[in-house]
Amino acid sequence: MRIYVLHSYKISERKEEAKEMLSNKVKFYHLFGWWFQMSLDFRETPLCWFYNISEKPHLVNFVLFYTCIFLFFLVNFLSTIYVLYILSMK
Repeated sequence: MRIYVLHSYKISERKEEAKEMLSNKVKFYHLFGWWFQMSLDFRETPLCWFYNISEKPHLVNFVLFYTCIFLFFLVNFLSTIYVLYILSMK
């Protein structure tokens, strides 16, 4: 009985962690949406503010932009699977 209570406590703790991750993902979506909207015009990408990419060839800017988008969706996909795995525990 004691092991069961301890085990169910750990699962409920992980579910709380999963809910917190989901709320953080929503905040991240808002931030990414702002960044994506700014990035539609390549000259205004936040990367330009740090690296002055606008003076580099257009291809470099293009590759960086789509690499960032690919990484975002990859991290989003993996974190969604992780959250669903935690929530599916009984």
